[in-house]
Amino acid sequence: MTVAHPDSTSKTAAAIALALLALVQLTLHPAPVQAQERTMMQGFYWDATPGAVWYDSLAHYSDALARAGFSSIWFPPPSKGAAGAFDVGYTPYDYYDLGEFDSAPGDRTSGLGNFIATRYGTRAGLQAAIQRYHANGMKVYADVVLNHRSGGSLEANPYGEWYTDRSGGSLYSPGGDSTFTAFPLTHGSGRIAWPEGQGGTYFFPNAVRNPGNTGDFFATNQLGGFHQLYINNFGYDVALHDGDGSNLPMGDSLMVWGDWLINEIGFDGFRFDFVKGIHPEYLKRFMSQPGTQNAFHVHELYDGDIGRLQTYLNQIGGTSTQGAIFDFNLRFTYKEMSDAGDNFDIRTLHSRGLMHNGVDYNRIVTFVDNHDFDRTNYQGEVTQYGHEPVINNKMLAYAHMLTHPGYAQVFWRDYFHYGMRDQINRLVQIRSQFSGGDLRILTAYVDASGDFQQPFWPGDASDDPRHVYVAERTGTGGDTGLIVAINKHSQRDIDVWVTVKPWAGRTLYDLSGTIPGEFEVFDDGRVLIPTQASSYAVLVPIEYTLDETINLEMSAVESPGTDYLVGDEVQPRVRIANRSDFSQTNVPVLWELSFSGDTVRQDTLTVDRIEAGDALTLRFPAFTLDSIGTYQATARIDYGLDQDSTDNRISFQIEVADTLGAWPYRLDGVAGESAWRTMAVKQNANSGFGLGKDVRALRFADTADTLYIFVEGRVPLTDGDGIGLFLDFSERTGVAAGQPLGSVAGAQFLLNTGDPTQDAFAMDFEVDYGFALFGAQGGRAVLSVADYTAATPAGMLVAAPGDSPEGDGSAAAGPATDEVFPAGSIRYAMSTEELSRHGLEIAIARSALGDVQAGEVRGFGFIASNTAYFSNVLVPGDAVGDADDFENFGFNIDFTSLTEGGPFHSAWLPVNSSEAQPVPGITELAAPEDGTTDQALRPQLSWNATAGASWYSLQLARPSTEPAKAARMTTVDPVPDRWRPDHQAATDDFGTDPILIEVINDTLYVPAGALDPETTYIWRVRAVNSSGEGPWSATRSFTTGLAVPVPTEAPVLLGPADGQLDVGVPTIFTWSEVDGAADYHLQVSTTQFFFAFAGVVFTEETTAELELSGDRRYFWRVRARNESGTGPWSEVREFTTRTVVSIDEEGTGLPVELALHQNHPNPFNPTTTIRYDIPAGESAGMVRLAVYDMLGRQVAVLVSGDVPPGRYTVNFDATALSTGMYVYRLQAGGQVITRKMTLVK
Repeated sequence: MTVAHPDSTSKTAAAIALALLALVQLTLHPAPVQAQERTMMQGFYWDATPGAVWYDSLAHYSDALARAGFSSIWFPPPSKGAAGAFDVGYTPYDYYDLGEFDSAPGDRTSGLGNFIATRYGTRAGLQAAIQRYHANGMKVYADVVLNHRSGGSLEANPYGEWYTDRSGGSLYSPGGDSTFTAFPLTHGSGRIAWPEGQGGTYFFPNAVRNPGNTGDFFATNQLGGFHQLYINNFGYDVALHDGDGSNLPMGDSLMVWGDWLINEIGFDGFRFDFVKGIHPEYLKRFMSQPGTQNAFHVHELYDGDIGRLQTYLNQIGGTSTQGAIFDFNLRFTYKEMSDAGDNFDIRTLHSRGLMHNGVDYNRIVTFVDNHDFDRTNYQGEVTQYGHEPVINNKMLAYAHMLTHPGYAQVFWRDYFHYGMRDQINRLVQIRSQFSGGDLRILTAYVDASGDFQQPFWPGDASDDPRHVYVAERTGTGGDTGLIVAINKHSQRDIDVWVTVKPWAGRTLYDLSGTIPGEFEVFDDGRVLIPTQASSYAVLVPIEYTLDETINLEMSAVESPGTDYLVGDEVQPRVRIANRSDFSQTNVPVLWELSFSGDTVRQDTLTVDRIEAGDALTLRFPAFTLDSIGTYQATARIDYGLDQDSTDNRISFQIEVADTLGAWPYRLDGVAGESAWRTMAVKQNANSGFGLGKDVRALRFADTADTLYIFVEGRVPLTDGDGIGLFLDFSERTGVAAGQPLGSVAGAQFLLNTGDPTQDAFAMDFEVDYGFALFGAQGGRAVLSVADYTAATPAGMLVAAPGDSPEGDGSAAAGPATDEVFPAGSIRYAMSTEELSRHGLEIAIARSALGDVQAGEVRGFGFIASNTAYFSNVLVPGDAVGDADDFENFGFNIDFTSLTEGGPFHSAWLPVNSSEAQPVPGITELAAPEDGTTDQALRPQLSWNATAGASWYSLQLARPSTEPAKAARMTTVDPVPDRWRPDHQAATDDFGTDPILIEVINDTLYVPAGALDPETTYIWRVRAVNSSGEGPWSATRSFTTGLAVPVPTEAPVLLGPADGQLDVGVPTIFTWSEVDGAADYHLQVSTTQFFFAFAGVVFTEETTAELELSGDRRYFWRVRARNESGTGPWSEVREFTTRTVVSIDEEGTGLPVELALHQNHPNPFNPTTTIRYDIPAGESAGMVRLAVYDMLGRQVAVLVSGDVPPGRYTVNFDATALSTGMYVYRLQAGGQVITRKMTLVK
């Protein structure tokens, strides 16, 4: 773009602005850059994904981050923490246990390998990830937490009197005579450990270093007024050093540990946590050990005061490698700019930050956000107070940081979760190639000679300088240097003339792509820079170019394999990876299958978008291998922009054999054989433990000597939840309905939690055998079995954890010797693939069950935790619990007590298939008639009942004669969103883009979402029972009519009013009518994020009534719907219900039923209030209210004794406990009620 030079008269106007810039001349002579500017990724976020998979994720992205130009990554704290596998790392328990010991806080062990991994993984996984980064030329820094050690056992401490008022941690004394300072680490590393009774020596105060036993030890010597040595409760007062910083025994030991992290583990440096609580002299010695003296180190002085940051840098000076510090002053300025919007004066950036205050750039680490400011977990929920990230115009802050001096740190969530990856990659690429040299703020810069003129604002000279910032990096020689321009005004494009003397006579362009065209720099160095509102640009001479790599890789074919039997059903599943510098869009991926030279199948999926560095698994429609012989399969990417097509294709052969003589059941975790009979199917969409933990069906099969049981479903093998199964055989006698089933000697997991207070769960049918499938270290699928037919129930593990199979369909057999069951009598396999008919497959010798040769069997499947906390995933059964906000059943559920939703067991099924009922016949369709037109977008499809049918399956598709629409893939799930949640991809060729609705318990089906308008569809139905599937009905067609416009307006909420208190219960909600609405969707939640619902209503009216709890805060919103789609949500309003008082028939004012209310506040820190009601009509009796952690350990007893009828309130102080979820349980009058609460510190 060519622009006109300002005339001489403009210089007069520009001179007026000069005086406004006089206060910012300190930016004229900044400290020069001493080395190439680097960029660091913070490789985690608060409450990152648990389950020991994080190191694997970090390793996966090592190639992409190196390719993007990152020079280092900051790893999370590596040591095992006080919350075990859920600890985020900032409360270390065993410093040397990086995930290799079967050890847990409280000096416990599982004996099964369950306590080996940290939240992030194992030591082996950590070192493998470090090696991947080193191979890519990147440095890896450890987050080092030298204080607030936690997780110790309670021991006597003569100095406990000083710790009764603490807010938590090891140095909390519940009674003034003991503390949580015993760290024997019997099952762990055994390093930095001591026997019980000696812990008080290693914490302050103690008699050795503090004879006066003063509670404010060292409070009078706080190093410049901002350190908090041994007086900050958050520090927990680990005795690292004395008041002068001289080492104490713990300090010596941790220095050796730091050396070990460098020399043995492979870290390249450290990020020091909470340095306000540590003497700088100690940290200098820490960084002067043989292994650490040349390592990078950055310190977290959580303080925005420039003077304090500078003072601290001076305090830690003198090490071989100079220590750096996080620039909180600059970060808080970014936050001001984000929050204030147009009211923020961007000239504030001229003087903020250490770079403008004489600090060596190499000692500055700049950042926009980190885990402390953005405290949302892996599900996007806010988990900590103080959550205050930069939100508005965040990329403007990144544009400033990544073009300016210092060691820039990018936050993981900004890069991977918040859609900024491409822009950050571009800025990092620019930073790596062109940034460096001196910094000149061109909108403020005027040099002494006058060669560089003041900026000229051709627009509003009085206001524009408040919104636009332009700076130059002078470069380091060659094609380096850049100009960055930032306009933070929300609406106004602003032009500014600046002087760029070194580039006089050259032409510039914008590398960011924001401003099109070219920009001429005149001979006197003046150039006009047009900036766009809420945007940034990076200008360089047109001779400067960025190298961009575009490469997509077909990295794996995950399914099918290479060997099958004729008639097997397979679903192609391929994995593609984006090895490009930036995201790629509209990527076609093809699956081709040929037999005897003829193409028999070809499918195409189009990936809407795949981010740089990401990999996606794509699932093509399933099909049947119906020919014996060799198939040729090919998966390939057909992307014209790809610069390297050599890795776009994978071809292989599939061998298909005849079933003649083949064993009829393959133990592979897949119920693909035709002889499986269905016992029960899931009746709802419950997912109380999350979408990845499910049971969908129970199936049964038999041969002459073996019985087969299949639990279709999925559960991760990386946490504390698993699959449960109970069976009842008519020919055996076990535990009667309603009787407790827990605490089975020899069994594991939910069958024997080790806590007798959690063993009272009971079924509504007799139970002969129980099974529990759970995960152990290394992703092993461990199966525990219980035999209830013996006089004393007994259990065992089928195979030891190390001998158990992985979740890939491989099999194991056991037990190794005769135990509860004969040696080798049980075989099993688990497939954790999220596919139809995948799950847990068990084969049991008939002889092991008392030679069961006849009779019937029934069963019940479910999801539960290792503490026998039952979810609401049940097969069969259609009920929910009230133990928590996710409607789970909790501890000690007795299914005989549930009056609705049962039965909670399948119907009797013959043990022998020869006695099974016949397969249903063909189904007759009813309406609409074949060829009907102008149907609703959600038509009613009906059929006549079929004799012998237990349920029906339905297929719906467009005729294959219509042009196929390319399937759009943005996730690993190919199901169209509008058809969720009751649909899945069809399993054979039936029209175009078919879907299969597998279980319909009625003779009527209405699509969950709107079909396409003016489109012809075909459909058919078949009947199903436990013996198999009947034939498909005749196929009919219909054509939909015109689309009804989706509602565009949000309802206006009328009542309750926003912020209203004392709202009546039941609560009446009202809202305005919306044009075009067929009905309305009301959500009422206990959280403003709507992830825990107190009520959900679909109604055609503009009012609804809900029975809510009293004295509780709620949030609500409404949206309109019709058959074409859903309109926008209304605003969110909140209200609080009034306290509800139940009066019995005699007007006593006493409660009429036992109740345990949700604690308030929740989440809480560290105290909360719990209310409970003891009903009238009950004689005074034993009441117990106790609190348990998620491992089932009792952590507090709040009430234990005789309590008369009435309403009660009890306070719970969790000062001594760690952050996490806890369960509180009320036992009274033979009833048990449980709820969950969350402690957040």
